Amino acid sequence: MNRKIKILHLEDSFKDSELIQSLIESGEIDHDYFVAENEKDYINILETENIDIILSDYSLPDFNGNEALRIAKEQYPNIPFLFVSGAMGEDRAINAMLNGATDYVLKNKLERLVPAIKRALNEQKLTTERQQAGEELKSANRELVFQIEEKEIRQAELLVLNEMLICQYKEKEKLAIELIAAKEKAEESDRLKSSFLANMSHEIRTPLNGILGFTELLKEPDLSCKQQDYYISIIEKSGARLLNIINDIMCISKIDSGQMGVSISEINVNEQMNEIFSFFKPEAEQKGIKISCKNNIRLHETFIKTDKDKLLAILSNLVNNAIKFTNKGSIEIGFSSTGSPTVSGGSVRDKASDCRDKACLVSTNGTIETIEFFVKDTGIGIRPEQLGIVFERFRQASESVSRKYEGAGLGLSISKAFIELLGGTICIESEFGKGSAIYFTLPSMNLKEVKTDNKSIIWNETIIREMNL
Repeated sequence: MNRKIKILHLEDSFKDSELIQSLIESGEIDHDYFVAENEKDYINILETENIDIILSDYSLPDFNGNEALRIAKEQYPNIPFLFVSGAMGEDRAINAMLNGATDYVLKNKLERLVPAIKRALNEQKLTTERQQAGEELKSANRELVFQIEEKEIRQAELLVLNEMLICQYKEKEKLAIELIAAKEKAEESDRLKSSFLANMSHEIRTPLNGILGFTELLKEPDLSCKQQDYYISIIEKSGARLLNIINDIMCISKIDSGQMGVSISEINVNEQMNEIFSFFKPEAEQKGIKISCKNNIRLHETFIKTDKDKLLAILSNLVNNAIKFTNKGSIEIGFSSTGSPTVSGGSVRDKASDCRDKACLVSTNGTIETIEFFVKDTGIGIRPEQLGIVFERFRQASESVSRKYEGAGLGLSISKAFIELLGGTICIESEFGKGSAIYFTLPSMNLKEVKTDNKSIIWNETIIREMNL
């Protein structure tokens, strides 16, 4: 009959230890449960009891999980050690795993605790069996040294067995790697699903409530024409907002499935910037924001080969964000030539050559550069610690921002995906309370001559244009 599993739990919260013990009991693990609230009790239990597995909180008043892990590994290198904590971020978790922790379970996801304990105990059992098998193999090899001449047949059989054990060991290693990858993928999937549900439930429900609510109000008798027009305008705006959310989700789905293609054509960048400027000018004017558009390229007209719709979508997303998060001040949009700087993995010249079928400027002299677009604003800005998440899906700078400013948090993620699809890069600079500046580049070539309708057009002057409210 197997003995009970001895579990040592390092936890200073009686409520948490009681909850975790009840979860273990409900998980049908035959065990003895020991609780340590401080370093002294922890070391004493380790020395007096034959502990099989350790559960530990990460932060305690005068002790911490990392120190507990070090003490345990020094005395019992193979003992499973699981962190069970509510204040353990991803960086700490990774560092703990590198230092020898078996696994970690967040206190808001305690449904993982019992499976994690069973998996750790099973892995320890497999490790013990492998070690025993290795010792047996060494013993067999020592015996073969003395009996090799009499037992040649037996030696061959043992060699075959040795190869089988090695193969099994490799299979177990491969399985362990696959299990870790599957666990990480599942956790990431769970995080994204939770983020998706939290954002979409809010973003879809809001316009739907507007549509349903004001549709119901339209049924009221004796409505004036002014009231009807007002209700209909709200329904129309809510419907447009809902359609934008659905379109963004479909776009993300195409990007993830690899079905998002590009349609390359020759376009005039100046015309695209004018189109964006003209489209957003009324909205900016309504908010009292000054908007300007600058072209710093040494060309009167600049033609490039790229995906027109995707470039318009990128610029629209960026300018729309700038207006959304700017209450006063100004917005500046424009583009310029950045030369041929060196980037990670090769020069922009090399990168543009590799992506010539994606996006490039039409050229007669073949000088490859990059064209840099920018959108600058004097809006609310972004805190330094939040800059790392602005390009993540379903995220805005903070939860408070996402509730104050409508949006599913997909615009920057889609723009980044489009820019990378066209062979470019994107970055953001921001100072909280003072504004932000987003820059993105596309591979290009300087244009000196473009033939249109069999007529040669030569550009040799620098035009810097500004359009202000």
